[in-house]
Amino acid sequence: MDDLKFLIKARYGSVAKCSEATGISTDTINRRLKDHDWRMSEADTLIKALNIPKSSIYLYFFEPMLEKTQEMRQG
Repeated sequence: MDDLKFLIKARYGSVAKCSEATGISTDTINRRLKDHDWRMSEADTLIKALNIPKSSIYLYFFEPMLEKTQEMRQG
C-alpha cells in the first residue's frame, strides 16, 4: 500500500521535493498518502510528475482507497 510513497521517493528523494516540483503541499501529499483520498487534480498532477503509465493509475490511486474502504466495513 506504500507503492506511491516509494515511487515519490524514488523519483524525487522526498515528499518535500515532490511538493516543490508539483505545487501540492507537503502536508497534503502526506495526508493523501495516509487516507488515500486524492482529489482528481492532485492525482493528475502526480501522474504527470511521476510518469505513471495509464495502466498503473488504478494500482496507485484507486486500489488503496478500495482496500481502505473494505477494511473500514469489516471492522
